[in-house]
Amino acid sequence: MGSPRLIGASRGEGDISHDGRRIATFQTQDNHVVLAIYNREDRKIQRVRQLPTLAEYGSPRWSPDDRSIAFAGAIEIAFNRAIYVMDADDGEAKTVVNAQNIRGLAWLPDGSGIVYASSAGSTMTYPPIFNLRAVSRDGSRDRQLTFGDVSYIEPDVAAAGKLFASRVRMESDIWRFPVDGSPSDNVKNASSDYDPDRSGADAVSRVPMERKLFTCRTAAVTPTHGSPRSTARALARLLSSATRRL
Repeated sequence: MGSPRLIGASRGEGDISHDGRRIATFQTQDNHVVLAIYNREDRKIQRVRQLPTLAEYGSPRWSPDDRSIAFAGAIEIAFNRAIYVMDADDGEAKTVVNAQNIRGLAWLPDGSGIVYASSAGSTMTYPPIFNLRAVSRDGSRDRQLTFGDVSYIEPDVAAAGKLFASRVRMESDIWRFPVDGSPSDNVKNASSDYDPDRSGADAVSRVPMERKLFTCRTAAVTPTHGSPRSTARALARLLSSATRRL
């Protein structure tokens, strides 16, 4: 493997064309976000495509024939997103579908449509459940592919037609923190009172009401922001504040 080399400026992720010669990514030029297409070898910008004025863009994906690029964009309304498709050479971006909280997209192997992850239809506001959906390139036949309480995000489709995605499974349990010691000791001496046979308010009501602070912890298989040490420090400050109020 060789050493990494700088290709050019970018606002985020990029995608390499299937022939390996071009890279599509987003840049800011003259206070506007544009889709920039780099030549991979000489690292020069081949083409700049103007985009609608939106808050943000992400997930650029080359079509199987390298003639079009699909990407997600944020509309002015909170949590509302859209998937766009535009010709790599000319033409304007066209909206394929509007959906809530899009988390990744991929082309179908024949280029006839797009698979994407969205929280559309989720009954949970936070954190929402993401399901995989498929939509035809012209925006028709938008349908849900996965169901249940497990989220699927960042889909990718191999040439053979196999679909891959990241799975996010959320679990919540109840933790008990003492408040008589120092903040750091209170964090160290925390214990879980989780019982799989009890849940919700019933589980809380059965725990002895001692001089302890109760909280719920939600864990996910995806990375979280901040190190365990910084999280412990923040929790220690919270417990210290709670101790003063008791």
